[in-house]
Amino acid sequence: MFSIKTILRKRLRPLTRQRIRSLLVTFLNLFFKVKLDDLANLYGTDKNYKHDYTKYYDMLFSKIRHKKIILLEIGIGGYEKSNLGGASLRMWKKYFKRGLINGIDIYDKKKIEEKRIRTFRVNQTDQANLEIVITKIGSPDIIIDDGSHHNGDVIKTFMILFPHLTSNGFYIIEDVHTSYRDSYGGDSKTLENKKTTMNFFKKIADNSNLEFFKKELLDKSIIKTSIDFIWFTKGMIIIKK
Repeated sequence: MFSIKTILRKRLRPLTRQRIRSLLVTFLNLFFKVKLDDLANLYGTDKNYKHDYTKYYDMLFSKIRHKKIILLEIGIGGYEKSNLGGASLRMWKKYFKRGLINGIDIYDKKKIEEKRIRTFRVNQTDQANLEIVITKIGSPDIIIDDGSHHNGDVIKTFMILFPHLTSNGFYIIEDVHTSYRDSYGGDSKTLENKKTTMNFFKKIADNSNLEFFKKELLDKSIIKTSIDFIWFTKGMIIIKK
């Protein structure tokens, strides 16, 4: 037996489903305090039902959800289709009611823009154009890397963007299971490969104790900045500046 959700998915075009979700969220918000888990499901982002990330996000952001924050997410979704994607951007817009929500992607996503949502066509490792984006949106309070998930890209993007993160800001990398996938530049044979995302951030965890050791002990290739904490959870790395 097919569920109603499955039937609607088969019969309605993605853009129509997207509009129905937005109307449903608007209606529910009139009567209920919709939780982040629910917003993720209603907008169709996999951050809850597939990855279970939203419970961590709610834990981190619940105290700042009413502030006028700047959020930058890498990876918008929908691939080359210009009118598709942006599910998580809409989720963040509803969650952060005063937030300015920005997304970057290798494809043009201008068609999904709306009030408080801006998009930029930028490769996540293009330092010059990433810094142009920062000048346009301001220093982000939250950066979420849900982009290519290629280990080299993740590390390079962090090195470019983390210095622009505000003090007390959050930098989150999703889907770090690609550290163990050869096709993403990870390593499925050894856990000691220094080029993987996980090993890079294991080493960068030393920065949370920077004040206690001589600075020359820190590898010069690793970013030298104060880090409040690093959390390693299933599929995610969370850094607070």
